[in-house]
Amino acid sequence: MPSSGQTGILRLFAFAVLMISILVGIAKAQENVAKDLPECAKHCIGEGLSISGCNETDITCLCTSPAFQANTTTCITTSCSIKDILAATDYNQAACGVPPRDDSSITKKVTWTLFTTALISVIGRFVYRHPYMKGNGYGFDDWILLLAMSIMIPQQALLSVMLDQGLGRDIWTLEPNAITRILYYFWISEYFYNFVMCLEKISILLMYLRIWTAISVDAARFRLICFILLGILSTTAITMTIVVTFQCTPIDYAWHRWDGEHNGSCINTNAMIYTGAALNISYDLSVYCLPIPRLFKTQMSTRKKWGIAVIFLCSLFATVCSIIRLQSLLKFGRSANATWDYNLPALWSAVECHVTAVCACMPALAGVIKRAWGKTFGSLTRSPSGPSSGGNDTIGSRSLPRPRGQLFDEEDDGLELSRLRSTAGSIGETRTDSVHVMPKSEGGENGKAWEDGRRTPGEQQAEHVERSWLELEDGR
Repeated sequence: MPSSGQTGILRLFAFAVLMISILVGIAKAQENVAKDLPECAKHCIGEGLSISGCNETDITCLCTSPAFQANTTTCITTSCSIKDILAATDYNQAACGVPPRDDSSITKKVTWTLFTTALISVIGRFVYRHPYMKGNGYGFDDWILLLAMSIMIPQQALLSVMLDQGLGRDIWTLEPNAITRILYYFWISEYFYNFVMCLEKISILLMYLRIWTAISVDAARFRLICFILLGILSTTAITMTIVVTFQCTPIDYAWHRWDGEHNGSCINTNAMIYTGAALNISYDLSVYCLPIPRLFKTQMSTRKKWGIAVIFLCSLFATVCSIIRLQSLLKFGRSANATWDYNLPALWSAVECHVTAVCACMPALAGVIKRAWGKTFGSLTRSPSGPSSGGNDTIGSRSLPRPRGQLFDEEDDGLELSRLRSTAGSIGETRTDSVHVMPKSEGGENGKAWEDGRRTPGEQQAEHVERSWLELEDGR
C-alpha cells in the first residue's frame, strides 16, 4: 500500500499528464485553424497587429480591440474573394471562442408539427365526406385543397433538406457547395409557396360558391366577385411563376451569384418579394372577409351568424403569419449571411401554408368536433323526459321524422326542420327533403306563403346558406 507521500506524487504526475494533454490538444486545434486561414487574410492580420497594440498571442486583446477588428475587416473585404472572406470569418469566430449559431432544429420541429396537423385536417375532411361514411361526397373545393396538400408534401421535404444542408446556420460555417445547394433549393421553394397559397385561396372561394347560389340579385353579385377573385388568383400564380423563373439572367445566376465568381444580372429581388407578399396579404383580406357582410344579411339567427363568422375569421390567423413573413423578408436579396437570414422567411412561409390548409378545413372540423362532443356529453344534457334520438317530432297533427340538424332555434320567428340527403358533385346542386312550419300565431299572407312554399329570395337564400353550411359541417 503506497504511503501518503507516494500518493501525492502520483496525483501530481496525473495532473501534469492531464495538463500536457490539454495543451497539446489546444496546440493542434490552433494549428488546424491556422491551416484553414487564407493567405490574403494572414497578410491582413499582420497589418492589424501593428496598429492594435496587442501581443500576437493575446487572443482576448485581439478579439476585443476595435482598431484590430476594423482594420482587419476592411483589409480582408478589399483583398480577398468571398469564399476567402467566409473562411477568415470562420477562423476569427473560432479563435475568439464565439459559439456557432444553429436554429435549424427549431424550424424543423415547428414546421413538421404544423405540417402533420394540416395533413391530418385534410385527411379527416376527405374521410368525413366520403360516401362510405355517409358523407355528401366531394366538390371542386375539396379536390383543389387536396392538390395544394400534395404540393405541400415535397415543399416540407425540401425544407428539411435545406435545414440538413445548413439553413439556419451562419454562412461562414458551411462549405461553398452547401451554400449553393441551399440557395438553389430556396429558389425552388418559391414555386411551391406561390402555388400552394393560390390553390388554398381558390379552394376557399369554391366553398363560398357552394354555399351561396344565385337565388337573388345580391347572391349573384357575390358569386361574380368570387369568380373575379378566382381569375385574379390564377393570373397571379402564373405571373409569379414567370417572374421567379426569369428573375436572373442566366437563370442559374439566382443561386450562383453569392460567390462573386459568376457573371449575370437580376431584377430588383426585393421589389419582387415585397410586391408578392403585399399582394398575398391583400388577397388574404379579400378572400377571408368576403363572406362576412353577406353572411349578416341572411335571415338566420344572430347566434348562428356569429358562429359561422368566427369560423371564417379564424382564417385571418394565416394573414397574421403572412404579415410576420413580410417582416422577415426585409433582408432578402441583400443579405451577407443568407443561410442564416433566410431561415425565418422559410419558416413563416411553411407556417402560413400549413395554417391556411387547417383553416380551409375548419367547417368540416367544426362538424367533427360538434358531433364528437354530442356523442360524449349529449347524455349529460339531454332531458330525461325528452324524446329519444330515434323518435319523432310532432307538429300539429303531423308526425315528422327527427331531422339530422335543426336549422333554426326554437326562439326564432320560424322553425325549419330539414333532412339532408345527398349532394351532387357540382357546386350548388343539392337535394333536400324539408318541411317549413310557421307558428300558429302568424297567419295571413305570410303564413300562407310559407305553407305554399312561396318564399322570398332572401328567405330562400337563408335556407340554402344554412343547408349548405350544415352539409359542410356535417359532411352529409
